[in-house]
Amino acid sequence: ITALEAIYAGFKDDPLFLFQGITGCGKTLIICRLINRYVDKRCLILVNKQELVKQFHSTLISQTEVDDIGICCASLNKFNLDARVTIATVQTFVNRIEHYKGCDLLVLDEAHRAGFGSGSQYDMVVSALHDQTPNMRVLGTSSTPSRLGHGYIYGDRCVKGGVNLFKKVGHQIKYEVMKDQGYLVELRGKVAHADSLISDLAGVKVNGDYVLNE
Repeated sequence: ITALEAIYAGFKDDPLFLFQGITGCGKTLIICRLINRYVDKRCLILVNKQELVKQFHSTLISQTEVDDIGICCASLNKFNLDARVTIATVQTFVNRIEHYKGCDLLVLDEAHRAGFGSGSQYDMVVSALHDQTPNMRVLGTSSTPSRLGHGYIYGDRCVKGGVNLFKKVGHQIKYEVMKDQGYLVELRGKVAHADSLISDLAGVKVNGDYVLNE
């Protein structure tokens, strides 16, 4: 409720709002409740993988009154861009943006993956949507609002020459708060010795992250 009130208030003064919430705090539910409030508005949720499309779809159905939901995701073989609420992977949406009528609210899930000022897919999408609907509101969400090689994704807290869409973090739900309220467990770590790691991972390829099936 506090997060939603902060987002509502923030959108009155600035069309761009960045929300940081620790993994497990309920960001998907908060986004869905926000969309439920914008009952007469067109909304687009951009994600980067099909698992998140499924997660948003099931939460919208179970936790809101929204019944006009479209999915645009090539790996799911669905390309519906006419619904009031569309959940799309950016990789699929960017190639079909000319068929989309625009939205009042754009949600950038995992916003730290969205590069701007570089001609990226996110850059192209946000620019095109803004041309369609200049008053569009943009909500970015992330557990970790920084990107390797770039720095923080808000204000001027990035590398020289970097471009950020958001001016600041509008609201945060931190780990300590969720832990103290009993929603998240204490963090525990296990130390691995460097020598064993080098030999264990010698044959594992890296493609951003380690290739899991290896």
